Amino acid sequence: MREERAKRDPNYGRGEVSLDLSGLDMLDSDEVLVRLRRVFESPLYNPPRLPASAVKLLELCRKPDVQVGEIIPVLEDDQLLAAELVKLAQSAAFAGSGTGVNSLQEAIVRLGLKRTSDIFLQASLNMRVFRAKAYQKPMEALRKHSVAVAHIARQVSRDTALFDEHAFLCGLLHDAGVAAALIALGDTPRGVKPLPFEEISDAVGMAHSLAGGVLGRLWALPPEVVFVMEHHHHFVIDGHAHPTSAVIELSNHLAESVGCGFGQESHPESVLKALSVLELKSADLPRLEDRAAEIVAKLG
Repeated sequence: MREERAKRDPNYGRGEVSLDLSGLDMLDSDEVLVRLRRVFESPLYNPPRLPASAVKLLELCRKPDVQVGEIIPVLEDDQLLAAELVKLAQSAAFAGSGTGVNSLQEAIVRLGLKRTSDIFLQASLNMRVFRAKAYQKPMEALRKHSVAVAHIARQVSRDTALFDEHAFLCGLLHDAGVAAALIALGDTPRGVKPLPFEEISDAVGMAHSLAGGVLGRLWALPPEVVFVMEHHHHFVIDGHAHPTSAVIELSNHLAESVGCGFGQESHPESVLKALSVLELKSADLPRLEDRAAEIVAKLG
């Protein structure tokens, strides 16, 4: 119903709706969850916005014949994000033993168009979405977790037949709903103190898949990415497993196991099921954990 309404109503997500803050400090997690759901299900919900340049770049990179010359003007429209792209392109995580990057064209050539799009989106999320004054510390932990899961998911997918760059994008976005929930809870009127993160974390965890799906549709992301944002913790639906969602669930577990989780522990049964879906074995876990530890160490 929400998806149909979003498609039918061009104004969906363009209004304003705020969290009901009355008596919030007296509520338990279940009631906080109810109020968060009201926000995300409202046609007046106004999400944190991705920069127009990031949305345009994602759209361009879906074209099979896109050229570098089409990409550069989009990047140049947002100089701060373009600078961040160059910085990330020459970081240890991406550059390997390559030399420095001196221009946007060099960055694109080194990374390839698809990876350029993913990194630009990463910079967009870091600068524009993973921001809430009231919850700076958990937002920073969320940012680090999301980036770690993205990089781990890329590596895990290379042990399967799945497209590694698609897994990276899904990993980067999988917990964007957490950011949306923290933004909603932190947007309090002057003089009203936001609740401590410890008191809302359970409700945020329960609401983040719903929020992720709403965000993904309002951002006009590809349907397969939106599906993962909504279902990465429950990747078997009507008896059918979704492999990329299984990659993200496994990558979540691997990030947690090497100290880069975000307080939502994966159930052992879910991890084993994800391994089975991906045709991996329990005996592969130590190797995958070692690789995840190397990735997190490189990210810093």
